[in-house]
Amino acid sequence: MTMRMKWFDRKFACDLPAWMYPNVVERLRGTPARIEDRILGISGDILIKRDGSNWSIQEHIGHLWLVEELWVKRLDDFENGKTTLTPADLENRRSHEANFNEGRVGDLLSSFRAERTGIVGRLDAYDEGFVLRTANHPRLDTPMRVVDLAFFIAEHDDHHLALITDLIHKFAGEAKLTDVEVVERFVDAINSHDVDRILALTTDDHVLVDPGSHVVQGGEKLRRAWEGYFAMFPDYRISVTDIVRGSTNIGVFGAAGGTYAVDGELPSENSWTIPAAWLANVRDQKVSRWQVYADNEPVRQILDRRHDR
Repeated sequence: MTMRMKWFDRKFACDLPAWMYPNVVERLRGTPARIEDRILGISGDILIKRDGSNWSIQEHIGHLWLVEELWVKRLDDFENGKTTLTPADLENRRSHEANFNEGRVGDLLSSFRAERTGIVGRLDAYDEGFVLRTANHPRLDTPMRVVDLAFFIAEHDDHHLALITDLIHKFAGEAKLTDVEVVERFVDAINSHDVDRILALTTDDHVLVDPGSHVVQGGEKLRRAWEGYFAMFPDYRISVTDIVRGSTNIGVFGAAGGTYAVDGELPSENSWTIPAAWLANVRDQKVSRWQVYADNEPVRQILDRRHDR
């Protein structure tokens, strides 16, 4: 792989045409999904493996999440009419000291997606006049407009994605997930309510079986099923206590819970938690079957009570 330029050696002309702004915002919107897609199927050991003293894949992801705070402050600077943007930590002390390898990559991805969603929401709301507002970039010592900052952030995203790709290529022979790790990723995707990621982790012939033995199969049917369920229970979450690897199956044990939504609200009387178990089959690093075992009576009672009103 060719040597990459260090980020702080990059120069930016800050002359991007204003009409490029929506395109750049779309790049920013897609970064969380691109990261998730890039590390799909990468084992936990590889995610935290360093190349010498350089950051691991997981540390790059953690850094991208942590630096979102700087982008937020710089948007605040523009909104507050500041003439100079908030400076960056040029030594990346917080990223070096954060011990991102000690955490869970699913938590980092969820945190990053949440922060990026907020930033993109703000960028979407700016009008053309605001997009051309200018403040001085302290390190580059050059005037930077909002459109230039958006491009700057997008390039920073891609800089770290390229470094992540370099690490994947370097450690590719070691990158295969165990079946249990695949299931853990699948549970993370469910708890993140990320339907795209759920489907990316399933085989083309994936079968979903609910506690009533109803079967859902086929990409669009599965998408509608998951999206409908998350709309009904916006805080649905699986809590895992044990995962047991059998000869052909993987058993997941714990609890499931959520709150039935009413007009966008989550009334406490509509909350439920039930013991549950899941049977998973894994093939070619993807989940081919996900069968749920639980007594859904508490959920049925909530639904019946709501329908009777």
